[in-house]
Amino acid sequence: MALLQMIYASQPFGFDEAMLAGILLDARRGNTRNNVTGALIVRGDLYLQLLEGPPEMVEAVYERINRDDRHTNMRPLVRRMVEERMFPT
Repeated sequence: MALLQMIYASQPFGFDEAMLAGILLDARRGNTRNNVTGALIVRGDLYLQLLEGPPEMVEAVYERINRDDRHTNMRPLVRRMVEERMFPT
């Protein structure tokens, strides 16, 4: 099965530990439900995330994140089809 792998970068809006905890809680719950996996790299001034899974689910997650006011200056970096996940769990 072909999977969509997408990497984006954004900047946090008002970054703190509580905000990051909220983002992680939302992501874990939604990504499990939507069969999306990946990895998130966080700094005080940068989010860099790889999302992977069924194309329609990855696109939906990306669009939801793009509308999230905890992110600013969101920009896609990589969008490609792959045969297997880089982060299966």
